[in-house]
Amino acid sequence: MPAQCRLLQFLPICFDASISEIFVALLSGAQLCFLSMEDYADKALVSKIFPIIEKQNINVACIPPAFLPFLPIDHTPDCLKTIIIGGEVCSAKEIDRWRKKVININFLMVINRNLGASSERIWPN
Repeated sequence: MPAQCRLLQFLPICFDASISEIFVALLSGAQLCFLSMEDYADKALVSKIFPIIEKQNINVACIPPAFLPFLPIDHTPDCLKTIIIGGEVCSAKEIDRWRKKVININFLMVINRNLGASSERIWPN
């Protein structure tokens, strides 16, 4: 990850998968941007995530596949360039929908409880 990236720390830090978000950013010199505790508790987070990303000028976000279908793709902030998805299966339909909007999608899979055991970069078109 380039040092000029601003990575959204989406997963709560009590979740073991957050370790990959934290250390990928910190070890590369990128900035790690956090959601507030109020944001995590807000049931309307899905409608507020893009304004948060835009306000913090985040260009990389780790988003769980289950969250993606609820995001308003037509309102994706211009600053968001990469979505990292993983931890569970993401449908081909959802990947195809997002790769038309985001420059690239990195797909991370959890295999045998090893975070980031496999990755694939999916380019638009």
